[in-house]
Amino acid sequence: MERVDPPVLLTLRQFIDRLLAASERCRALAESLGAGPLPSAFEFVFVCAQSLGGTMPDGRFKLHHGRFTPLAEVSSAHDAVHAGKLMWSHGVWIPVWVNVCVTARTASQTRLALCVSDRWCSPDPLRLSRDRGAPPENPLAPFRIRGPSAEEVRAIAGGAR
Repeated sequence: MERVDPPVLLTLRQFIDRLLAASERCRALAESLGAGPLPSAFEFVFVCAQSLGGTMPDGRFKLHHGRFTPLAEVSSAHDAVHAGKLMWSHGVWIPVWVNVCVTARTASQTRLALCVSDRWCSPDPLRLSRDRGAPPENPLAPFRIRGPSAEEVRAIAGGAR
């Protein structure tokens, strides 16, 4: 019988690197839409958790290694390492997808909103959910870039400088 090697799973560092790469793309997209030059430092805020039926009705997130967490516990700003660790479950499970979008700016940071799937999967790079049109080897998966609305672009452009 032919030997089948187990999949090479993402490490926490690689997961955080993908979050940062997606954040850079979001920042560039917001700038291209007219939000002006944005700071290169990021802060992350969890804004919603979604299921196939829409936003989870009780406002909880499945974070902290799969534990249901109230939004109030995670709605403050986090750096990339802390945000990544909140979505990481011992290297066994990660959210199926995470939408990333620029929502605000301060004088020194670009704020990104994270909307997290309530479903979890193995961190196998070859099996991660990817956005429409993304290649199978998408280096950003499971993170998906979302652009701000025209109203949000105006608000971001008028933010702290």
